[in-house]
Amino acid sequence: MKKNRISVKRGLSLIEIAAAVLVFSAAVIPLYHAMSYGAKEDIHIDKIAVADKILSSFRDEIKNMDFKTVAGLYGTARVYKGTEDMTPNTFKEFLKEKEKYKDFEFEAETTKQDSPIESISFKAKVTWTSATNKGERKLAFVKVNTLTP
Repeated sequence: MKKNRISVKRGLSLIEIAAAVLVFSAAVIPLYHAMSYGAKEDIHIDKIAVADKILSSFRDEIKNMDFKTVAGLYGTARVYKGTEDMTPNTFKEFLKEKEKYKDFEFEAETTKQDSPIESISFKAKVTWTSATNKGERKLAFVKVNTLTP
């Protein structure tokens, strides 16, 4: 009598390995893109927070100065680009953040009004570049002379 031999196959064929790699790639690539997009969004949100911090620091410094000092610094209609004309603490804050990201730009526009109430209006903006577009945050406020001459 003949014995039936059962062949036992051990190991994987090249086709099985290629199929496994293909299935793994199909699952991993979308996950990578999702995580990459999330990281870009985190950086963008962080830059928005930094821009808001710079603008609020600028506004708070102007708000806490007396009107005569503000008029001496920002007395005429003028556009301030960069950091050379900013108030001291805002300048320090801006330089610290610029070192971190290197793509922030600050611009402030001032206009002095003498009648009927003496005031200086400010329009400030911080711009930066991101992976997909250019980001921008703006702030406008008015400093009013509450003291009578």
